[in-house]
Amino acid sequence: MILPTIALSIVIIVTMFIVAYVPLVAVLVWVDGPVAVINGVLLILSQSSTIILGISRLWWVEEAELEVFDAASLRVSGILVLV
Repeated sequence: MILPTIALSIVIIVTMFIVAYVPLVAVLVWVDGPVAVINGVLLILSQSSTIILGISRLWWVEEAELEVFDAASLRVSGILVLV
């Protein structure tokens, strides 16, 4: 599960820097001045981590639900019984 999450993280971070970094820094230059470059990096990383967390939770929750259902269900004489 760790390798798909690492791959997801790399793809999202690179995509966020390509798509959102320049417009974000352009706006931050008006507000922050010369510190805009650093603040832009920190904001992009923060936004990326939020997106990664959301997508990763969707993957893990779906898989965990299946595992819990499989563990909680028993087949007794051909009939599915939920414990």
